[in-house]
Amino acid sequence: DVVCAPSSGHAREERREGVGLHRAGMNLRLRGPFDALWRALCWPDPDALWYFAALGKARGLLGSGRYDAMLTVSNPFTSHLVGRALKPDFPGLRWLADVGDPLSPLSAMPRNNVRLYGAWNVDLERRIFAGADAVSFTTEETSRAYARMFPESAARFQVVPPLLPAPSAEQEPTESRDGKLKLVFC
Repeated sequence: DVVCAPSSGHAREERREGVGLHRAGMNLRLRGPFDALWRALCWPDPDALWYFAALGKARGLLGSGRYDAMLTVSNPFTSHLVGRALKPDFPGLRWLADVGDPLSPLSAMPRNNVRLYGAWNVDLERRIFAGADAVSFTTEETSRAYARMFPESAARFQVVPPLLPAPSAEQEPTESRDGKLKLVFC
């Protein structure tokens, strides 16, 4: 089962190839000056309000007792807050925190206002890594950087390559009708 944010045109609850998709919360996207203001004030990331809906949905699912493990994935980092809140209520549940996008060491594209929340970001990551049973990173460089920052949790760190397969070398790009090559980054 996957708890995720809603997506326009998709049902709140559905099954695809045996996987339950549970879309929780509102699909709220601010535009213009409101977006800039929200990004300057939100913590830990712009999806912070999703926390409450995701927590409620995940707590309901885990309450059924059907699960052996919980996986939280960032981006958004808010999903790790959900995992951290649930772990004490389900201590036998193994928790894997997959850090696809770091929070505190991400300087090129910070997820929040680092001047306001820089110390909170580091403290949050310390707590996430201490509470998770395992923490995975996509690259060895990221794992090493975090091991230097949080040596007390480094034994839980693992490097796991991207789970999506790379496109076949034989796969040719196709041009759209307007002649432009369009790419998708997943």
